[in-house]
Parts: sequence; structure tokens; C-alpha cells
Amino acid sequence: MNNIIETLNRRYATKQFDTAQTLSDKQVHILTESMRLAPSSFGLQPWKFVVISDPQLKAQLKTHSYGQDKVTQASHLIVLCAADDTTESDVQRYIDSIVSTTHADPSQLEWYQNMMNMSLESMSQESRKHRAENQVYIALWFLLMTAAEMKIDTCPMEWFDRQAYDKLLHLEWTGYHSTVIVAVGLRSPDDATAMAVKVRYDADQVIQYIS
Repeated sequence: MNNIIETLNRRYATKQFDTAQTLSDKQVHILTESMRLAPSSFGLQPWKFVVISDPQLKAQLKTHSYGQDKVTQASHLIVLCAADDTTESDVQRYIDSIVSTTHADPSQLEWYQNMMNMSLESMSQESRKHRAENQVYIALWFLLMTAAEMKIDTCPMEWFDRQAYDKLLHLEWTGYHSTVIVAVGLRSPDDATAMAVKVRYDADQVIQYIS
């Protein structure tokens, strides 16, 4: 318990990264696995993750991130993308994946497939898109917690030009769109905010127990 709280207290939205420090392939793999293994509604996984280490591309993206230095300073920039829509074909893809992974009898999954399709059909396309974006934030949480446990620093950002990102990353015709970005690396020793005291409301102001 104490270790978890210590880890959470150490974590902060890093303002300045050490440009001399680069994450290893193994570290990046663990971070990406944390997102891949995140839960999603019905298990449909309506997301795509773009991991960028190319300095030139990061420099281009910085111009569409309102000049935030973290984009280019960090070892990697991860763009978490949500599906534009979730349809019957996505449900079928997931059912096929269940069958190939678990060797389940497809006929035993028909009720689940029908339930998912009925749920999606009851929603508008915009609602399905918004739902996918909400799922992406679950994957974001898994990424931030995994990085914190590994003592890797992060800074999630929503302040960027999504349309410009989608164009630069050739996402426009893939069925996905950028939703949130995360700078990932190791903090600079010059980042004064690393030692700043966390400002959080007291527990009795934000937590209610009902028994």
C-alpha cells in the first residue's frame, strides 16, 4: 500500500524532459503492452496507439502542439487514437479473435455478438465515437500507472491540433483519430516542478462512503 502511494506521489505531469535520456526498446514494449492489455467496453478495443521517436516528426508535431517543448524533449511521443465508429464488422472481428484465441465454438458466441450489435445500433455514430474516446482514456490510465511504476516520467496533453496530427500521421483514412497525446521519457534534473507539493483536495471533500 505504501509503495503504491509513494509511486503516485512521485508521478507528476513532467514539464521538462532530459533530452540525453532515451527509453530502451524493452521499456517502450512494456508501456505499449500496458495499453494493449487495458480493458474496454465489450472488449472491442476501439483504439490505435502511435509511438513516435523520430526527431523530425516530433518537431513537426510540436508546431501543432502550441509549441510545447515536451513534445520534442521526451524520448517518445505516444498518440492515443480512438475509432471513428464501431460497427458490426468490428464486432465480427472481435468474435473472430475470440474464436482464434480460445478455440471457442462460434455458435456459443452468437448471443454475445447479437447483444453487442444491438447495443451499438441503439447509439448514434457520434455517440459511438464519443464512447470510443472514453475507452482510450482507460488505456491512458494504464499507460500512466505502468510508467509511474517503472519510474518513467510522463505528461499527458489534450492541447494540440487534432486535425493536423491526423494529417501528419496519415490517420485521416484509417478509421481512427487522435484523442490524447503523452510525452514519455525521464525528467530533467532542471525541472523545478518535480519537487513541487501536490495540490489535491482532502479525501473527505471528494470521497463519499455508502454502506
